[in-house]
Order: sequence, then C-alpha cells, then structure tokens
Amino acid sequence: MNPESHKDPQGACAFMAFESLTVKELPEGVTLPKEASNMTMVSIKKGSCVMLYPIAPSEGAPERVRAVVTQVVDAGFKVPSMVINFVLRILTPFIYTLVVDLMSKTFSDPNSELSKRIAHRPELYESLRQSIQDLFKSRDEASAHHAS
Repeated sequence: MNPESHKDPQGACAFMAFESLTVKELPEGVTLPKEASNMTMVSIKKGSCVMLYPIAPSEGAPERVRAVVTQVVDAGFKVPSMVINFVLRILTPFIYTLVVDLMSKTFSDPNSELSKRIAHRPELYESLRQSIQDLFKSRDEASAHHAS
C-alpha cells in the first residue's frame, strides 16, 4: 500500500517504527510471559511501522485516524508463493474484519487487556494520546491557515 495515497492534505502524520528485540535487549523491568517460550516466533525487521493520518472530519462525526501498518518479518524459513497469495487475497480481508470488530469491543470494555495495559503504563499511552492530539491540532491549524 502506498502511504502517499492516504496522506492528509496538510501532510500531518504520526509515525511509529518497531522491530523485534532479543530477550537481552528488553528494557529493564520488562519480562516475557512464561508461555512465550512455547511459541513460534518471527523476527520483526526494520521498516515495520504504523503511520497515523487524521481523516478529514465529517459534520457531527467524531475525529478519526487512518492507520497504515507496514510489517516486515522474517519467519525463519522460505514461505511458498501460494501461501503468500492465500494470505493476501483471502486471509487479510478476513483478519481486517476481525480486528475492526475486536478494536470496537476492546476500546469500549474497561476490563479489556488493553485497558489493563493502559493502567499499567499510563505514561506510554498518555504520550501516544498526546501525539495523536497534536496531530489533529496541526491539521486543524493548517486548515485554518489555508482557509485564510
């Protein structure tokens, strides 16, 4: 997907890059759950990111953000092209629908895992919230500047 096709007309975008860490690279105080040792892991590589673009507001609608996720992974083995085609054509749209449904339920449930994580690390989520608010503010300021 070309991120330029989702670009806000004023160019506002929040960008978060991420990649896998080894157990030795984890921040102090962060530990993996004991179940992690039984899981198959993939390596998330540099270039993986989330880009957040404000969506132009509609009359009476809440502010919204478009998220573009780019994932660069190394599964540790060669993946056959028929598997990649299946994932892109069949599985991805199905997963997208599940994620949208899950997110709407998660954000409305005060007892969800997300709510617990936010309560555990409020400074991280407050920083993210502030970044998104700043993104909307810069978009609104740019719109006001263009209108004058």
